[in-house]
Amino acid sequence: MGELWRSEEMQLMQLFVQMEAAHDTIDELGKIGLVQFRDLNPNVNAFQRNFVNEVKRADEMLRRLRSFERHVEQFNKEAKEGRQTAIEMLDMDPATLDKVGTMDELETKFEALEKQISEMTTHQDNLNRTFKQLIEVQQVLLFAEVIRGRKSLALEDDSMFMEENRFIKFGSLNGVIARDRFAAFEKILFRATRGNLFMEHEEIKSLVKDPQTGKLTQKNVFVIFFQGERLEAKIRKICDSFSANIYPCPETPQERGSLMDQVNNKLTELKMIIDRGWDQRSGLLRDVAKQLPNWTEKVTREKSIYHTMNFFNYDLGRRCLIAEGWCPIKCIDKVQKALRDGRERSGALIPSVLNIVPTTDTPPTHFETNNWTRGFQSIVNSYGTARYREVNPAVFTI
Repeated sequence: MGELWRSEEMQLMQLFVQMEAAHDTIDELGKIGLVQFRDLNPNVNAFQRNFVNEVKRADEMLRRLRSFERHVEQFNKEAKEGRQTAIEMLDMDPATLDKVGTMDELETKFEALEKQISEMTTHQDNLNRTFKQLIEVQQVLLFAEVIRGRKSLALEDDSMFMEENRFIKFGSLNGVIARDRFAAFEKILFRATRGNLFMEHEEIKSLVKDPQTGKLTQKNVFVIFFQGERLEAKIRKICDSFSANIYPCPETPQERGSLMDQVNNKLTELKMIIDRGWDQRSGLLRDVAKQLPNWTEKVTREKSIYHTMNFFNYDLGRRCLIAEGWCPIKCIDKVQKALRDGRERSGALIPSVLNIVPTTDTPPTHFETNNWTRGFQSIVNSYGTARYREVNPAVFTI
């Protein structure tokens, strides 16, 4: 508990790291987490620093990884609605992190996966939208058959189509609308046409997925009889404003029966294609989900490395990076070991140089914690951090 009572004694150090060893050296220092680097370029814009292109590249790769995660979440949502097996998201596996591959390999792989998943999802959405539209067409045809089969309907009486020994031709519009909008839709139609229409409607008993939103919705099917092209244009505008879906419906029973057969056959074919596409999409997203945590960890580390290297000064003459940072005095041996490990990993010939810099600046606060005390320290740090060598309030919370 003594090391938690006050901050560790800190010292300012200066590093000279060869360019070819910089990446691996910063990676090793990041693993031990004992160095806080100072920004030696405070007046340089973020977009003018040495490694800004590498940071942008990592940001783009992280954007693609977030896109993959959203696709997996959307798939799980659809699987839950259809009572299918969802994709399980795994945790990051440190043992396999080194086998992920290089950034160049990952960038190529992410680009291909993004294109493949996007095309597959777009194709699947188009098929689902067509399937939902055909379901609504099916409901329209069934309702139209019932309405036009009523012999007692006034519009079917020949006398209603006669005026001064000439026939009057009536047009019709058939469609589907959300049930909660139907009452206002009916009133607006009556007022806009001054009652010069005849409408029949019926509630669809089962929930219907909307072709545009994909949500299960209670809907009504309707048919509107009217006279004149101007009235038809006005009715169509009102239907569009209420998001009512209009579908063609033949006049004769033979044509309606033929269209119904085509719709039923198309629904059967689409169902088979959608199921096959679902299996392919599921397999691809499951493979992506297995690697997603490791990919995210790898790219995040790379971004952090280059972001840290942007704090350093670049010596053109000696082809090296100059860095300054704080570390605990008792941990200087661990820092030197990390420098040696980074040079060996990179294969650089010239070792990194560490110098201790005397300074009167106030060092940052560093408390040595373990797995048990880390939680208490994090809670206290969320309210504020104690000044250097000040008594740590987290001790009194344990």
